[in-house]
Amino acid sequence: MKRVLLLLALIFTISTAFSQTTGDFRSAGNGSWASLSSWQVYDGSGWISASFYPGQNAGTYEVTIQATHTITIIGNPAFTTPQQMGDLYINGTLRIGDGTNNNQNEITIETNSITIGNGGSIFFDGKKINLILPNPNAVITILSGGIITATQSDCGSNLKIFIGGTQNGNLYSACTGNAGIISFGEVVTGGGTINAEITVPSTNPVELCNLNAINFSGKFIGSETNVSYQWKVNGTIINSGILANNTSVASTTYTPSAIGQYLVEFIVTSGGFTNIETRTIHVNSAPSITTTYSDISVTNNNGQCDAIVTYAAAVVSGEPMPTITYSQASGTLFSVGTTTVVVTATNSCGSDIKSFEVTVNDTETPVVTCPGDITVSNDPGACDAVVTFSTSFTDNCAVGSVVASPASGSVFALGTTIVTVTATAAAGNEDVCTFEVTVNDTETPVVTCPGDQVVILDGNCDAVMPDYTVGVATDNCGATVSQSPVAGTPYNGDQNIQVTLTADDDNGNSVDCTFNVHFDDQTASIAIAQNVTVLLDANGNGTLTAAQVDNGSSDACGAVTLSVNQSSFDCDDISTPGFSALFTNGPDVINMGNSTALEVSNALSIEAWIYPTGTGSIPYGGIIVNKEGEYEIARYPDGSIQWAITNTNPNWVFINSGGIAPLNQWTHVAFTYNGIVAKTFINGSLVHSLPATGTIYDNNPDDNFRIGGRTPSQNQYFNGQIDEVRVWNIALSDIQVSQQYNTQLIGNEAGLIGYWSLDEGIGNITTDKTSNGNHGTFLNQTSWASSGVLSTDNTVTLTVTDANGNLSTATATVVVEDQIAPEIVCPDDITAIATSANGALVNFTEPIGTDNCSIESTILTSSLGSGDIFPIGDTLVTYETTDTSGNMAQCSFTVSVVGVAPNIVCPANLTQNSDAGLCSAIVDFIATDTVGIPESTITYSQDPGTEFSVGTTTIVVTATNAVGTSTCSFEVTVNDTETPVVTCPGDITVSNDPGACDAVVTFSTSFTDNCAGGSIVASPASGSTFALGTTTVTVTAT
Repeated sequence: MKRVLLLLALIFTISTAFSQTTGDFRSAGNGSWASLSSWQVYDGSGWISASFYPGQNAGTYEVTIQATHTITIIGNPAFTTPQQMGDLYINGTLRIGDGTNNNQNEITIETNSITIGNGGSIFFDGKKINLILPNPNAVITILSGGIITATQSDCGSNLKIFIGGTQNGNLYSACTGNAGIISFGEVVTGGGTINAEITVPSTNPVELCNLNAINFSGKFIGSETNVSYQWKVNGTIINSGILANNTSVASTTYTPSAIGQYLVEFIVTSGGFTNIETRTIHVNSAPSITTTYSDISVTNNNGQCDAIVTYAAAVVSGEPMPTITYSQASGTLFSVGTTTVVVTATNSCGSDIKSFEVTVNDTETPVVTCPGDITVSNDPGACDAVVTFSTSFTDNCAVGSVVASPASGSVFALGTTIVTVTATAAAGNEDVCTFEVTVNDTETPVVTCPGDQVVILDGNCDAVMPDYTVGVATDNCGATVSQSPVAGTPYNGDQNIQVTLTADDDNGNSVDCTFNVHFDDQTASIAIAQNVTVLLDANGNGTLTAAQVDNGSSDACGAVTLSVNQSSFDCDDISTPGFSALFTNGPDVINMGNSTALEVSNALSIEAWIYPTGTGSIPYGGIIVNKEGEYEIARYPDGSIQWAITNTNPNWVFINSGGIAPLNQWTHVAFTYNGIVAKTFINGSLVHSLPATGTIYDNNPDDNFRIGGRTPSQNQYFNGQIDEVRVWNIALSDIQVSQQYNTQLIGNEAGLIGYWSLDEGIGNITTDKTSNGNHGTFLNQTSWASSGVLSTDNTVTLTVTDANGNLSTATATVVVEDQIAPEIVCPDDITAIATSANGALVNFTEPIGTDNCSIESTILTSSLGSGDIFPIGDTLVTYETTDTSGNMAQCSFTVSVVGVAPNIVCPANLTQNSDAGLCSAIVDFIATDTVGIPESTITYSQDPGTEFSVGTTTIVVTATNAVGTSTCSFEVTVNDTETPVVTCPGDITVSNDPGACDAVVTFSTSFTDNCAGGSIVASPASGSTFALGTTTVTVTAT
C-alpha cells in the first residue's frame, strides 16, 4: 500500500497569527538551526533567549521561522538524534544544505506538520539532499504564496522528500522543471509491471464533511492490455471491469452511509501481477463550542502595564475531535487596553468561533521627547528630501505608540514643515511635542539651448520670434523658462538675433544659455514694370533708367536694386503706335455673338485699355465690355469705373469701384472675381475690393458679347477709344494684373477665353486671338483709330534684386518718341515802299526746315509768299516744317509796305455867343489832310456841329493812315451875354422878440439865368437880428 501524505493546500485567506504557548520557539534572525542564538523561546509572558534548539529536546512546542529570517540546516550532525517536536511554521526561509554538491545530505525533522506560509519557502541548497519526515502520517502544507524550491543549476532527481522514512516512506520528487519549483508526485512504483493509479481523488486521505457522494477514477501505468480492475470500499466490491489499455479510465461513485472512516481500494490485475492503490476517506462533522463567554474588565497592576486574567476552558463537540485554540490563553498577562480573545474549534469539516473582550485600563500619561529643528538640502534630483529623526517616549506601559506626523523617513517638501510627535499610551493618554524640518533647494536647473535656428520671413518680410522654452530645461523642483527676446516679438528684415533662455526654479537657482536666430529672407522681390516713353533729345538720342520702368517694384525686406537690359535708344527705335477701336458715342459697338465659350461660372477677369474723350451716354456713361445678364464693366459720366455680375451677392447691379479713368488719356481697367471677393484695378493697382459670393450665371443666354455698348434698348455707349480687351474664366491674382496689364499677350494663356488686341487697323472685323475664334464685327459708326495703347517695337526687361540676392523680373514696352520740334529759320522782317494804294511787290528766299532725325515737309501756311504784292501795312508770313514723327515748327516774319504819312491842317480859333436862352452854342468847323497815302482817317476830340458849352474848349484833330498820324488843335470860345433876374420879398414888419429890444427875422429871395449856377446874397442875411426901427435889405444876384 502506498500512502500519499503530502497535502498541498491552496488557501487564499491566510491567518499569520498563531497563539503562543509556553515553550514555543521562533527565529531570532538569520542563522544555523543548531545555534542557540538563532532562537527565542516563549516563557509565558514574553520571548527570551533559547537554552536549546528545536528538536534537541522532545516536546509539543511549535516552531516558527519568522518572515525575512533564514534558518540553515547543514546535514544530520545537527540532528544526530532528532527529538519529536510540534508543528513547524515557515514564514521565512528554511535553507537545507550549504551549497556544496559533493555529499549526500540527510536531513531528518521529527514533526507531524510543516506549514509553508505566504512568503515562506524551503530552499534546497545543493544537488544531493534528502528531506526526511519519519512520521508516515506527516503532512506538508503549502499555503498560497509559499514555495519549495532550489537553484536551477541544482534542480534534479537527487533532491528528494521522504514521508515515513527512507526505507518504507513515500518518495516525492523535490525538483523538476526549469524554474526550480517543487512538482509533487510519487516516483516509486510497486507490485510488478503494472501500477494502479487513482486519479480522482488525487490526494490521501480524503476528508469529507457530511454524507456526500464521492467520485472515483483510476487507470493503470504499464504496457499491458485488457487489465482487470475492482473498486472496493471496506472490502466490499462496488465496481469492476476491464481496462483495454493504459489510457482507459475506470470510474465509479460511492456515498458513505455514516460518519466514520472508509478504506477505498483500486485493484488492477494482469496475469500473475496485482497492484493496489488506496484512499482513506474520513467522513466527519463540523465542530461546535457550547461554552458562553462574557466580556471581562480589570485594572492594570499598579506601576505595570498589564494584568493576569483567567477565564473558563471551552467545551466543544465534533468529529474528528476539534482542536481548540485561544488567541490569548487564560491566566496570562493581558496588556493595557482591550484584547479580543478568540476561541476557535477547528477540524477538517470547519470551525466554530467564540470571542469576548478583556479590557485592562491604564491611567498614566506618557512623556514624549522631540529632536531639535532640522535643516537639510533637497535630495539630489528631487524637489524634496527624505528626512529621518529619532523620537522617544517613556510610560509606565511599554506598550503604546509614538507617532510623528510626518513620520521619520518621510519625504519632506521644500520649505518648513512642522512635525508633530504624539506619544499615546495603550489607554489613550497622550503627550505631544513639535519641531521644524526645513528643506532647502540647492540644485541649479539645467537648460539646454538648441543650435542656431533659422526662421523664414514671410512675404511682408515679417516674422515673430518662436517659442523655444518648451522642453529645454530640467530641474528637481521644476523650472520656469523665460526667453529674451520673448516669443511673439515681431521682426522685420534679414537679421541675426541672439536669444537667451533662462531657467529659474523660483528657489534662487537659475542658469541661462544663448543661441542665435537668423531671420532669413528667402522671398523674391516683386517686380512690377510699366510702359515707358523715351523722348529723343536734340541729337536723336534717348536714355532710359530702371527707375523709369519701375512701377512700384518692392521687397518687403527693404531696398531693391533695379536694372534694365537696354538703356540707350535713337531714331531707329522710334515706335509706331498700333490701332484701337474708336466709338463716337453710339450706337457704335463691336459684336462678338453669343458663344458659350464666353460664359463663366466660378471665376472671372476682365481687362481693357480705354481712352475716353467724352462722358458716354447720359446718365449711365459708356459700356466697356458687356455680356448682358452675366457680366459687364462700364465708365460712368463722372469717370468712375463700375461693374455688375449675376451672382448671389451683389447680383445684377452696378457697383461703383471708386476708381477713376480721366478724359483724354489712356487708362487700364481690370476686374477680377473668385467667388469670394470682387476686385477692381486701375493701371495695375488695386483700388477697390468687395466681398461677393455665388456662381456667375447667364440670366440672358440669347444675348451677345459686346465691346463699347449694350443692347440698343439700354442706350449705354462708350465715347472714345478702346484697346487690348481680354476676358478670363479665372481670377487673375493682384501680381498677374500688375505684371501683364501693359504687355501684349499671345492668346494661348491658361484661362484666357477671349482676346481682342484691336490692332488690325483696316476692315470691320477684329480677331479673337484665342482658339475660341469669337471674332468681333464693327457696327454702325465704329471705326479704327490710328493710335493704340501698346507698342511692341521695343521691349525691356526690368530685374529687381533685393539685398539678399532674391530677384524677379518683369517686362515693359518702351515707346520711343521724337518730340523735339524741327528747326526752321525765316528771313528778317522786310520793309517796302508802297508804289500804289495796293502796296508793293516783295521777293525773298523761302526757308527749309532741319531736324534731329529727318524732315517730312516744309510748307507756307500764310496767303502771301515770295513774288506776291503785299498791301500797305504789315503782313505776317509763316512757314511750317514737320518731321517724320509729326513734330512741327513754324517761323514767321513781317513784310511791311510803307505809305505817305498824313499832314492835318486845323482851322483858326473860333469865338461865338451862346444861343438865346441857352448856356451853349452849336459850332461848325473842318480840318483837312491832302498828302497821306493811303487816305487818312480824321478824328476830332469833339466833333463839329455839336453843342459847345459857355467857355473855351480845345479841339484836338488827328489824321491816321497805315504809315502814321498827324495832329493839330484849336480853341472854340462861347460867350454868355445874358443878365440874371433877381426877385425880393415885400417889406416886412415884426414885433420885438419877447424880453428883447430887437428881433430875429427870416425871409426868402430867388433869381433866374440862362446858365445854371451863380449866387444870390442878401445884406443883412435872412435869420439876422434886426434892431428896433426900419432896416433896408439889399439882395444881389450874380
